[in-house]
Amino acid sequence: MKKLLGIFILATVLCTTTIFGVGAVPETEVSQDDVILAEEDVAGDDGEDDFLLTTPESENTSDTIGTVYNRLVDEADILSDSEEETLRNKLDEISERVKCDVVVVTVNSLDGKTAQAYADDYFDYNGYGYGSNHDGALLLVAKDDRKWAISTCGYGITALTDRKLENMADEFTPYLSKKKYNQAFNIYANMCDNYITQSRTNTTEKKPYNVGKSLLISLGVGVIIALISVMAMASQLKSVKLQQSAVNYIKQGSLRVNQRHDVFLYRNVTQERKPDDDDHHSTTHTSSSGRTHGGASGSF
Repeated sequence: MKKLLGIFILATVLCTTTIFGVGAVPETEVSQDDVILAEEDVAGDDGEDDFLLTTPESENTSDTIGTVYNRLVDEADILSDSEEETLRNKLDEISERVKCDVVVVTVNSLDGKTAQAYADDYFDYNGYGYGSNHDGALLLVAKDDRKWAISTCGYGITALTDRKLENMADEFTPYLSKKKYNQAFNIYANMCDNYITQSRTNTTEKKPYNVGKSLLISLGVGVIIALISVMAMASQLKSVKLQQSAVNYIKQGSLRVNQRHDVFLYRNVTQERKPDDDDHHSTTHTSSSGRTHGGASGSF
């Protein structure tokens, strides 16, 4: 019996040692040489860092020809540093809010190109235009040639129609002539902001003119005014009795008509504004890059 008990205890100890010993990972020592080699491997992999560079145009457009993206480019150096900073911030704020690039570019010379072609190419080959349709407007001013041009693209063509571009030019051209460039550029930016915002919110759309309703209202007002006038005059005739005819008011033989002619006293002229189709029309052309542009140009 004692032998059996001893064998059982011995077997239990052996089993326990075997079970807990299986899969055990022996401790290993890391030598100093291994540490040095590991550090050399890390240093060798750190020779070149990888960065994802995101440019403004990659966020703004899906088809960009150029790589430069700056909504104010003063190559002619006609603005002070403070004016440049203020205007650039204004152009960026407007462009991001209305989702349509509003750009100003100044150059010294057109290099033999027309102002319109120069503006179109500058827009296309420098990556301007908001979104996949390249929505935007660019004002180019050539200081030495004294020429200006506006190039529109995408939604800029829709919002800045021929009539609106003419209105803008009438406003900022006098300031260009007086070399007040900063004032001219701010007028351009503000008018772009107003016209594009109005176009996107449809605030300029007018309801059809209802002629019948207006005529009825006018007749009703006229009748009411006439009744009030007649009643006011009738209330003043306290001493006059109602007569059946006008004979009693005429003295016999007192009325003699020697000459008779008509006298024109007054006239009523009603004018209605004829709808102007030019308010919604934009003339377009194709630039050297093959894109469709609108715009206008002139001298100052």
